[in-house]
Amino acid sequence: NPTGYNLAADYTVSVPAGYTVTPATAAYGTATTFTLNPGSAGGGDVAIVITDNQAGGDTAQVTITDPGTCSTKSDIIDVGLASVDCNNNGTNGDPTDDYIVFDLTPVGYNLGSDYTVIVPMGYVVTPATGVFGTNTTFHFALQNGSAGGGDVVVLVQDNAPGGDTMSFVLPDPGTCSGESNIIQSGLQNITCQDNGTPQNIYDDYITFALDPFGYNLDSAYSVVLQNGDSIVPQGGLYGDTTVFSAAPGTAGGGDLSLWIIDNQPGGDSLEVLITDPGYCSVKPDIIVVDTIVVNVDTVQYCVDTSLLPAPFSGMTNVCPASSGAYVYFDLDTKGFCVNYYGVDFTGTDTLCLEVTDTQGHTDTIRFFITVIPPLAGLCLSDSIFINEAANVCLDTSELAGPIVSVQNICEDSTVAKFAIDSALCVTYEGRELGQAQACFVLTNDLGITDTVNFCVDVIPYDGLPDAAPDSFCVLMNTPGIFNLLANDNTLGGVDSFYIVQNPLYGDITINPDLSITYRPKDEICERTDLVVYGFCNPNGCVEEQAVICIECQDIQIFTAVSPNGDGVNDVFYISNIENYPQSVLEIYNRWGNLVYHRTGYQNDWNGMWRNNRLPDGTYYYVLKLNDEENRLFSGYLQLFR
Repeated sequence: NPTGYNLAADYTVSVPAGYTVTPATAAYGTATTFTLNPGSAGGGDVAIVITDNQAGGDTAQVTITDPGTCSTKSDIIDVGLASVDCNNNGTNGDPTDDYIVFDLTPVGYNLGSDYTVIVPMGYVVTPATGVFGTNTTFHFALQNGSAGGGDVVVLVQDNAPGGDTMSFVLPDPGTCSGESNIIQSGLQNITCQDNGTPQNIYDDYITFALDPFGYNLDSAYSVVLQNGDSIVPQGGLYGDTTVFSAAPGTAGGGDLSLWIIDNQPGGDSLEVLITDPGYCSVKPDIIVVDTIVVNVDTVQYCVDTSLLPAPFSGMTNVCPASSGAYVYFDLDTKGFCVNYYGVDFTGTDTLCLEVTDTQGHTDTIRFFITVIPPLAGLCLSDSIFINEAANVCLDTSELAGPIVSVQNICEDSTVAKFAIDSALCVTYEGRELGQAQACFVLTNDLGITDTVNFCVDVIPYDGLPDAAPDSFCVLMNTPGIFNLLANDNTLGGVDSFYIVQNPLYGDITINPDLSITYRPKDEICERTDLVVYGFCNPNGCVEEQAVICIECQDIQIFTAVSPNGDGVNDVFYISNIENYPQSVLEIYNRWGNLVYHRTGYQNDWNGMWRNNRLPDGTYYYVLKLNDEENRLFSGYLQLFR
């Protein structure tokens, strides 16, 4: 409502560039309300000009003070969605864990400092909040992969009290894991087929089914056996279960390693182990049964080479523990024959002959060969007890010339042990009850041979055992092994051996051959120990003792002296001191006074000084050996009565 002098009827209001004013003119004398353009409030003060509307009319400049904005309600006008993309989570062959990432930069009016992003139930967004005015990247994930799961409705909420909210649709960018990935083979139904020959194991083959699946795969796949063998068919279609057959001979030949290969360029591959189901044909057993006379019959058996599908490559006895007691088997691995003859009577031996061909196929022929005794009068017979030895010298008068070789071709060392010396005397000793045989083949310098057979019965002994005392020595800290039964009567065998009284200064271990190992305790010597042992034969038991001396290895000083006449530690004892006649021993009391001096000490100091008993207590000794090393020993000894 401007006023003044000599004014026209009305005036004009002018505003700066970028502003508008309504109305633009008004009449003097009446108050008129003017309105600037929307958005001017809060934009700062505005300088306006009032112009009188007559020629040469006056002007006046007025500053409109900005009252500030007057709208206070929170208003999000844009969420600023950008950079919507897919992240493959580091697994380019697995789209199930792909997730959506996106940027938000929400703007508006009267907003708080930060906002919250809200997603539907079952979804998770990280981070959950952002700051207005700051570009914050949110990594959005669904449990099974949000990327590829469809569009998601997201809500942005201003965190101020009564703050505004705005929802938007987050478009699904789709999955981004594009690598071919076979994740499972669908292996099933591994079986053996007998190829129509139920008695031929060597053409059995493996069949199995595959139904592989995964991600980003071609429509078809190929299969390849790692060993290069053929397989039918050579591939299949995804989504179908396909049955495959390996080559004849694969069943029973071991597990197969197979590759499934996706048929697209750069397609994935998966290794599959086909577990060998084993043979399904049943091959008849081959058994050889024969009876031969000991030292007379020699039999040859040759294997049918058509037994296996490929050429033979070797043969071996796979049950050696069942062979060799009565029959000697000689394997001809070049001609694939077995030569056998009897070496002891009477009994049956077993040979498990496993033959192998160049392709690794095997078959087993079982031999059961029984040996019978030779004709009457062909054996030198005797009867002995277990652990009893006998001796017979051979008559070689039937062979002219010197004997150049002797060979025992049928000894049974289980029942009896035979030995022959240079004088051609045979010693045999019983080991267990039963019949034993030895066949000594004598050959002279002309190559002429003669055979002497021994037939020995090891019979039960009806007497009691007898034992004699033993004694032996060991060095300090050194174990010793001793046969306490060496001087005892053990006829009939030893059923049991045991310790009745353990030693005082060491430990006893009974060894498998019934000898003992005596281990003296640490640092113990110049002692005599005692062990009482016992043993039994089938008729009874006996006990005896063994005395053990423990010798010191060198100088050993015993620092306990108790001269009370009980025979234990009555003198200051130094083991092996007699080997050092130039030694000097000095003993001092606790105050450093010399109470004993001796050159060539004889283990005879009993705590006396000038015929007086020294008081109990601690004394100090110095021993000079005066040997080549000039060794010196010193320390404390304890005197007590």
